Amino acid sequence: NNARIYPLNGGKSRISRNDNVEPRGLYIEFLSCKQFHHGCQTRYGGTAWTARHPNGSNNVSYIQINTDSPALGRNRDSIILLAHEILHTLGFIGGHIPDGSDIASIMEPGATVYSEIQNGIQQPLSLLHVADREALQALYMLDTNLDPESLGAWDSAATHLAGHMGNVAFGVALRNSYVEPWAYGYRPNTTLANNGNLARTAVWNGGLGGFTPDGESVTGRASIIVNTVDLAGSVEFTNLQMWAAGIEPKVGTGAQWGDGDLHYDIAITGNTFRETTGDDGRLTGIFAGRNHEAAGGTLERDDLTAAFGAER
Repeated sequence: NNARIYPLNGGKSRISRNDNVEPRGLYIEFLSCKQFHHGCQTRYGGTAWTARHPNGSNNVSYIQINTDSPALGRNRDSIILLAHEILHTLGFIGGHIPDGSDIASIMEPGATVYSEIQNGIQQPLSLLHVADREALQALYMLDTNLDPESLGAWDSAATHLAGHMGNVAFGVALRNSYVEPWAYGYRPNTTLANNGNLARTAVWNGGLGGFTPDGESVTGRASIIVNTVDLAGSVEFTNLQMWAAGIEPKVGTGAQWGDGDLHYDIAITGNTFRETTGDDGRLTGIFAGRNHEAAGGTLERDDLTAAFGAER
């Protein structure tokens, strides 16, 4: 209760300590260079402030984006700029990685994210480089009293489980004891509700891959079932098997993971879905392909982090 942001309707806004209360949160304002805190200096695309609560935690964060900056020339550049400033508010307060560094990071002021073209279509890529993700991991998972010098070097190798089904790709990466799931696919021409070519009951079948907190591999079958009339749906994972860390998974040779299956009811919005009821865990997904030929997503539980993909 010691931070306040003013004004939020333009002007050289600031966070002021020892002012009256503002709710915790992140505020973002888009301003012309005449209103931007640094003025019309084209080298500044954005800036961020963070006020701290007396207990040491961040209380309120504020971001200004200079709408006249050349950094907003392309949509992807503007997203990178905003992500850069958000990382400042999340704890990357100490500055930037110098231009020309051999560390790939969006905290380098001149950072870019390489585009990838597949069949003439640009695919979505993670905005965060490996160094950014691992820095966030260290920031939020390690003991604050831990001496960083005691950690040694980060592992340069990673273990991956991945699948590709034409219209959707999915996988998980295990590195430095952190598991990162991902899934992406081609954007459909319409929303699922507006696709008149689907049967009343549409079914997508495929697979799941993931890691336990101990680095054990888990694979299984994945099925997404949707009633296209009322958009009621479910996701089923069956025949879940597990292998010890470092052992290559081969279907039919693993031990049963848990009770062997997981079930989730899902809510569908546009071309995305998420779990509503069922087993524990956070499940999110997408329908992919021009005519919704595929689906994919991620599942995060205390005992399993996984990704899945399926085709109909």
